[in-house]
Amino acid sequence: MHLMVFDLDAALCPTNTMDGLALSKALQDVTSQIVNPELLMNSADFRKLFVNTMQRFPTRDELFDFRAQYNVYLKQQFIIRPSFIPANYALIEQANALQHRKDTLVAIITSRTLSALKIKSAKLGLMSDLMPVASCEDADSYSGILSALTKRVRRSFGVQFDQASLVSVESNRECAANNDMSLILESDFNESLYGHLFEWTEQSLAIVD
Repeated sequence: MHLMVFDLDAALCPTNTMDGLALSKALQDVTSQIVNPELLMNSADFRKLFVNTMQRFPTRDELFDFRAQYNVYLKQQFIIRPSFIPANYALIEQANALQHRKDTLVAIITSRTLSALKIKSAKLGLMSDLMPVASCEDADSYSGILSALTKRVRRSFGVQFDQASLVSVESNRECAANNDMSLILESDFNESLYGHLFEWTEQSLAIVD
């Protein structure tokens, strides 16, 4: 079995600008501090963002409110700026199609919240409901989220895999290697080019009844 992990934020839907705006507004709601959205676009650690702003660790309630307000503002961004969503629809279609392969398990990782994943999936047509997923609610670091995902696949889904790949960007290569995954760059991914890596055959392509 091959575990194919798609990075929602870096590969399928890199909404850094929207994320930055939503994070900035949410952080202002919780801390009353105004932070430039451009400084938040590439950060995924909610706890660290709070610490950098307030110079102290957030309480559990503050962290919960921060994430909840982020979800609200991100949803607003998708409503008012639908034409600016930089989605990789070709890759999303391939992720959806791969779910029908009998020897491949498709999973999703996001450095944002689970609610944000659901918002993006609904807007983009990503069929993530039956996929194993892991988010910032599972771990603070990217590598930790990947580790949480592989544990969930084995324990909750009962799937044992002998190969694992992460479809993401170059900056996540080390995290992939630390979790025994090969990295496939989202810009290079192509089902026809990488099919031989997973030993797909006519039988393995059959849709599961």
